[in-house]
Amino acid sequence: MPRKITNIHHLVGNFSPFSRNEIFQKFFFTGNNLFNVCMKCPKFGIGRIATRQRWTLLYPNEPSYFQITRVKIDPSRKDLDGGKIWGVKTWRGYRIEEEKLITSAFKKEWILIRKSDEKEFCEFQSDPLRDFAVVPSHRPLPPLLKAMVLQQYDNRNIDTDEEPMLKLVVEKGPETRLLQPEDVERLKQTTS
Repeated sequence: MPRKITNIHHLVGNFSPFSRNEIFQKFFFTGNNLFNVCMKCPKFGIGRIATRQRWTLLYPNEPSYFQITRVKIDPSRKDLDGGKIWGVKTWRGYRIEEEKLITSAFKKEWILIRKSDEKEFCEFQSDPLRDFAVVPSHRPLPPLLKAMVLQQYDNRNIDTDEEPMLKLVVEKGPETRLLQPEDVERLKQTTS
């Protein structure tokens, strides 16, 4: 007989008396998928806000949700519980502007936020300078690669006092929580 989760505090911390599979099966994936949630709403939930149980537990102070923009129901499925749903994602309080397909719509952990609670749920005081890590835009080359580049400079008769640097390309944004120094300067100018 599987163990029952009696207290949410069992899930927190370094030690958990439950295996990872038990937690996911018994706690996270016990609700409705996004299609079942949208079927109960007028216009299939377009304009409404839906979130996953996991997001509300992992990031309680930083709202993560989708605002549903388009729904395409597959009429060949029994109970009309399939198709495609698109929405605008807000991840940990930061809105990602483009509309995207919700690929996790079939997971059984979706919650529709009540219209009366939407404003309170979506409130978030953002500070990107506090919430994001700053990653340098350039790094020194490894020693062997540096020696090879300096040798190429000598072969091509290029005189330079600057040390060769490696340009870092970072995927920036709310999902990775990374910024580069030029982004920080731009944010400081817009906030002041």
